[in-house]
Amino acid sequence: MNYYQQYGDDFKPIDVEQEISSNVQVQMRLGFIRKVYGILTAQLLLTTIFSGLACLSQSVKTFLLTHVGLFYIMLIVAIILPFVIVCCPGIMRQVPQNYFILFAFTFAESYLVAMICCVTNPSIVFMAAFMTFCLCVSLTIYAITTKTDITTKGGLLFILCCAFIMFSLFGLFTSNKFFHILLCCLGIILFGFYLLYD
Repeated sequence: MNYYQQYGDDFKPIDVEQEISSNVQVQMRLGFIRKVYGILTAQLLLTTIFSGLACLSQSVKTFLLTHVGLFYIMLIVAIILPFVIVCCPGIMRQVPQNYFILFAFTFAESYLVAMICCVTNPSIVFMAAFMTFCLCVSLTIYAITTKTDITTKGGLLFILCCAFIMFSLFGLFTSNKFFHILLCCLGIILFGFYLLYD
């Protein structure tokens, strides 16, 4: 169906069906982005809360350190559930099973990160979790409001990822706290761009 819109003295045809289709696609894309980033933000919020409790509460820290069996259960859950997610796409398309599986995975990962806070320098782990959460919230707002397409920047992201991996390997052999904090910040920025790219 074509309508005509006046441009100066000329009339140009408007394809109404195409315009409606493009608007529907934009709305579907925004809905998908909101859902994905909303889920990711909730996952990171749970991880940040667990990390914060492990850093701030002595009773939570004592519980985590004395219940080592629970740690191994969470480790097994965190290893097995990604295989379920990838290998059983039918289950992951069924509501509410997909949300239960995703929550179980997030809970297990959050528990493991909290345990890492107990046995390493907790301030660095908590800082990384909190910065990642804040970045995800910012990216959610950006992805919902932007009209910019960065999906053509894959080659640049690959090069930056290779450089990040090399710096990370170098970081294994150093004990410089500033270098580790800088590496953490660069990793969060790089993987924030990957979130936008994907």
